[in-house]
Amino acid sequence: MKTTNILFLVFVSLFLFGMSGFALFKSNDSKISSLEVLFSENSGLFLSPEIVNKMLIQTEDSLFFQQKDVVALKLMEQKLLAHPMIKNVQLYTIPQGELFVEIEERTPVLRVIGETSFYIDNTGAKMPLSSRHRATVPLFYGAIETADLKQVLRLVESASGDSFLAQELIHLKLQNNQLVLGLRSHPFEVIWGKPDDFVVKINKLKRVCAYYVNTKAAPPVKLNLTYSQQVVASY
Repeated sequence: MKTTNILFLVFVSLFLFGMSGFALFKSNDSKISSLEVLFSENSGLFLSPEIVNKMLIQTEDSLFFQQKDVVALKLMEQKLLAHPMIKNVQLYTIPQGELFVEIEERTPVLRVIGETSFYIDNTGAKMPLSSRHRATVPLFYGAIETADLKQVLRLVESASGDSFLAQELIHLKLQNNQLVLGLRSHPFEVIWGKPDDFVVKINKLKRVCAYYVNTKAAPPVKLNLTYSQQVVASY
């Protein structure tokens, strides 16, 4: 290969390398020019783009005004993930200088009513109440211990998968280490016991509820489903 060809290839390589470096430098040198908050499906109930924006942009030397090469996106993700309403978050930028924030909120499945009131999602994480949105979920009355939380969530999850109980279950409580349910359409308490044998118990409950609806008989005060192959009604 002639010397002139070698020099030409070296020159072209250096030129392309220099242009790439310059473009990268200019990209990193540009500031974040705008921010867009995107919520996943069924999210955006408790938070708003304005709330998220304020979490990221609090002073003039904050993320919004910094150079892109010093924007610690992972640190910002961790900051957002620390928020009790946020389940997942992803931050990314585009060359035009726009920052995108994609957020998935936690979904409450239970509201605890006690000395302090809060929501609980299906993982057992606590969520504060919100003035923006009130979730329609079953209520749990009283303090809920960590040891009891698993069985409560197990029953709530099973109930959500049954069309009858999903509509009827309005509140729960723990009494004598047994789960006690309150129903929407029936005045009696349902002593469910442990969150096991769901199919057996729900079938017994449906039959008894249908009986009182069809016969117009005086309903009991309590209905105990914990006994094998029978239902005990207390009047």
